[in-house]
Amino acid sequence: MSLEENAAAPVRVAVDGNVVEQHSLREQIEYDQYVAKKAAAASTATGLPIRIGRIRPGGTV
Repeated sequence: MSLEENAAAPVRVAVDGNVVEQHSLREQIEYDQYVAKKAAAASTATGLPIRIGRIRPGGTV
């Protein structure tokens, strides 16, 4: 479920003796921020724009 769907859904539901509770919106937003920060840190660590090549002299002097 997305954050929008979770916000629209009730916090607690009880049907036939079964009770279902959902995390608070604050907890869901904090988790989403944590996942985004973790993904950003992982992408910058492996995606550095470094090129490895040889330096060749231009010509004879």
